[in-house]
Amino acid sequence: MRRFRALLLPAFAALFCLNLSAQNFTVLHTFTGSNDGASPFATLTMDAAGNLYGTAEAGGSQGAGTVFKLTNRSSGWLLTTLYSFTGGEDGAQPRSSVIFGPDGRLYGNTYAGGNPICGGCGTIYSLRPQPQACASANCSWQESTLYQFPDAQDGQAFPWGNLLFDAAGNIYGTTLAGGGIVYKLSPGLQGWTYQTLYSFVYSEQARQPYAGVISDTAGNLFGTTYGGGSNDDCWQLQSCGTVFELSPAGSSWVLTIIHDFDGNDGGLPIGGLISDRFGNLYGANSMGVIYMLSPAGGSWSFSNLATVEITCDVWILGPSCGPWDTLAMGADGSLYGTSRASGLYAYGNVFRLTPSNGGWIYDDLHDFTNGSDGSAPIGGVTLDASGNLYGTTAGGGSAGVGVVFEITQ
Repeated sequence: MRRFRALLLPAFAALFCLNLSAQNFTVLHTFTGSNDGASPFATLTMDAAGNLYGTAEAGGSQGAGTVFKLTNRSSGWLLTTLYSFTGGEDGAQPRSSVIFGPDGRLYGNTYAGGNPICGGCGTIYSLRPQPQACASANCSWQESTLYQFPDAQDGQAFPWGNLLFDAAGNIYGTTLAGGGIVYKLSPGLQGWTYQTLYSFVYSEQARQPYAGVISDTAGNLFGTTYGGGSNDDCWQLQSCGTVFELSPAGSSWVLTIIHDFDGNDGGLPIGGLISDRFGNLYGANSMGVIYMLSPAGGSWSFSNLATVEITCDVWILGPSCGPWDTLAMGADGSLYGTSRASGLYAYGNVFRLTPSNGGWIYDDLHDFTNGSDGSAPIGGVTLDASGNLYGTTAGGGSAGVGVVFEITQ
């Protein structure tokens, strides 16, 4: 395990030192590309019993992706395919996590499929167990399509990020088409009602929110955009992306850019945000910077916590070398994440940042080899109550289409 201290300063320099304590890495499942799925993109979701739920972007009985469950049994972890997308009106290519709704069902979205008139702009779906007991070990769950995105012209297409429920049972999410949008789905007796809260399609301030949004207690929404912002001196002379806030104002929503990335602080964020009890926001952008935004007198203060060591060829893979997904926070305030093509072998790694004496200590927990351990961890990690980590890779494994892994600490 490689380790360095990263000061709580907006700088890229870090001091490396050796740490001999080891992590225990275990592959829980190797995807075959058939009924179990292929190339999982998203972070896993854990229920109260310790079962894991996830999505695979491809594979399944129809080749359009799956939703799966991993159950820990005495003989090991057992993967069950809960649903295989058909690529039709139910959707295709699920790239986001599934989350539990207030009714106990699983909810998620698909990047493609859905409305045939749109040419497959994606869907929002829910899953629930069959109403009657099933004798088979691989019983499919019942799928309900809540919404089919209708039109890429106005941004209603290609959802990638995770969904968010509020206390009233409304769903919030984002899309990528055009400049992208932030939307809301409200439940009712006649089904779900769609509303666009904010459109980035014609905005020069920000565009392309890959990740979903989070909210504070006042109902404000926070997220990231891959592009846009006021700084043009960035990757290939494009804007570097933003962190934004959306605040309700009567019947509309007001956009505030709380940080513009300029390249010196990384940029092009694909992953979203998490927050702590003090209202600080944490994220990791795809150019390798792990950052914190702290509210300060009506504005926000940016801090570079650490920079993931980029070892891949950025001229070939571009900024996709760095973190793609949202961080996770442990009970002690430590931050955990993955980097898609960084690490010792340039096939990705899992990292931890631990707060220490006003700074942060960066630990490289595992470097993927593109062998049986996998490669390209696009999704982030999930922690259990003991601090063990669970995640997926989109590549590697014996079939080259990914694995599910565990790191015990």
